[in-house]
Amino acid sequence: MNRLTLPVIACFGALAGCSHEPTVVGKWTGDMMGLPSVTAEFKEDKTLTVDGKLGAYGAKLSGKYEIDSKNLTVTFDKYTTSGVDASLKPVADSLIKPNLNTPFKLAYHFNKADELALTYHGKTDLIKRVAESGS
Repeated sequence: MNRLTLPVIACFGALAGCSHEPTVVGKWTGDMMGLPSVTAEFKEDKTLTVDGKLGAYGAKLSGKYEIDSKNLTVTFDKYTTSGVDASLKPVADSLIKPNLNTPFKLAYHFNKADELALTYHGKTDLIKRVAESGS
C-alpha cells in the first residue's frame, strides 16, 4: 500500500460521514389535513407542537412523535383552542378529545431537504421547512 492510500481512504470515509440526511427536526409550514396555515415544530426530544388556523379559529396541539424509515407516528396529548366561542367549545372538544393519546401514522418522504411529503388516507400534503432567523 503506498503512502497516499490510507489518507485518501480516510478522506473519502470522512466525506461519506458528512452526508446530511434530511431530518424532520425543525419548524414546518403549509396546508395540512384540510387546514391552511398549519405550523408544526418537531423537536429533537421527540416532542412536537402543531398550530392550525381556520379563519379566526385556531387550535394548538402538542404531543410526541416517533419516526422510522417510512412512517411518522404522532400522538397528541394536549390541545388548546383560540377564537372559539364558548358555545362552540363542546363541538371542538367532541372532535379533538377522542383522538388524544391515539397514535396517528403518516407515511413520509423528503422531496428535498426543506420539503416534506406527508401521506395519510391516500392524501399527500407538502409542507416546507421554515428558515431559521439569524442563520
